[in-house]
Amino acid sequence: MDIRQQLLAAFEIEHREHLDAIRAALAADGPVDWHDVFRRAHSLKGAARAVDLPPVEAVSHQLETLFERISAGQRPLDRAARAATHLALDRIEAYVAASAGGSASMPEDALAALNACLDPDAKAAPAPAEPVPPSATPAASQAAAPAAAPDPAGEPAQAAVLRVPAAAVESLSRASHGLWAALPGQGVVAERIARLSANASALRRRTEAGRRAPVSGSGGANESETAALRRALAEIETGLAALAREAADLAQGHKAAILSVETAARRLREETERLALVPAETVFGGLARAVRDMARGDGQEVEVTTRGLDLPVDRAMLQALKDPVLHALRNALSHGAERPEVRQRQGKPASLAIGLTVEAQGGRLVLGIHDDGRGPDLAAIEQTGRARGLIAPGETLDAEALLALPFEPGFSTAGAVDALSGRGMGLSVVAEVARSLHGQVQLVRRRPHGTSLILTLPLSAAR
Repeated sequence: MDIRQQLLAAFEIEHREHLDAIRAALAADGPVDWHDVFRRAHSLKGAARAVDLPPVEAVSHQLETLFERISAGQRPLDRAARAATHLALDRIEAYVAASAGGSASMPEDALAALNACLDPDAKAAPAPAEPVPPSATPAASQAAAPAAAPDPAGEPAQAAVLRVPAAAVESLSRASHGLWAALPGQGVVAERIARLSANASALRRRTEAGRRAPVSGSGGANESETAALRRALAEIETGLAALAREAADLAQGHKAAILSVETAARRLREETERLALVPAETVFGGLARAVRDMARGDGQEVEVTTRGLDLPVDRAMLQALKDPVLHALRNALSHGAERPEVRQRQGKPASLAIGLTVEAQGGRLVLGIHDDGRGPDLAAIEQTGRARGLIAPGETLDAEALLALPFEPGFSTAGAVDALSGRGMGLSVVAEVARSLHGQVQLVRRRPHGTSLILTLPLSAAR
């Protein structure tokens, strides 16, 4: 399976999660969490761009615009808006299913219905086209992605699919056999403990019998009884010595058996954890092309480089980071772009350079998104922060504190909303995911030019 197929397989799972969450939010009783609904549409758009599905990206963009207006009170969530939303979700789901078969087309009715909600004065949307029939799912895919069972709360659980090399499965099998081979030693130990217990009981009975033996008054009988008692005590002493030796041998054997089991269990755990490790390329591999496509769509040229994508990382963590990394790359393109003549005057290449780095430092995963653009506009950040009440009147913040403000939800210094920026969601998604993985994120001004966004996360967070 090539990288694109792996990305599409991951997207098929991810997009269903977003669609199900939006549908559940609109169907729930009580107020709708528009922040989450909007974020789902925004993430769906970014994920579709990463796997080169422009029709899904276009519909998702209009969905997030509609959700933004409803959230801001600019239009109600009326029957038309609900119908348009569900039509769009159905069309996306059918299109992705058909894409698995190699060919698909997106009916125009979804965009038309969304546009009619966004611009009521526009011409009425055409009648819905025939639904796109979902392609038959290959048997291999059905085996790899079984239907999710509902959780105790009644919500459908998202099935997770993990594709692993055959060699990794063989290693896990060998490790499990090693553990199985070490377990019989515990049975031997149990038998020896039972034997020790039986010997100890026999000695206790001999001792009690000697204690109860009658003492005669005649000299000859007394000497005979004393001799018999001495023999019993000697036998008890011999038995105690044998018991002590058996106990010492048992302790040594038990120690060796425990070590054997622990070694086998540790190997089994390591092999099991290794199953979930995949090269970062499998999830991040398509992001460079996605950024180049974004730039071309905006009439720009960009040089995108990657480093460290061969690093094995827990796949669950990579999947959790895919959206935030794409948002960060989009942010670098949007806020770092400069006109070629401006860059050349500063001694920089005509094209913006963006780099994605992945590395492990100790027990932490460090992701970096670097650009050589115009760098953070601290004045604009401060102005927006004051306008939003994030900076108190008369308060002065240093550069580090100012660079933490763009991670606030809805924070944006862009003057207008476009396909790349302006909604203030990108970096807040990055910060939210970093917190959920017990990590941290920061913006840093690069010298002499540009900005770096650094994500630092514990490698154990996925477990």
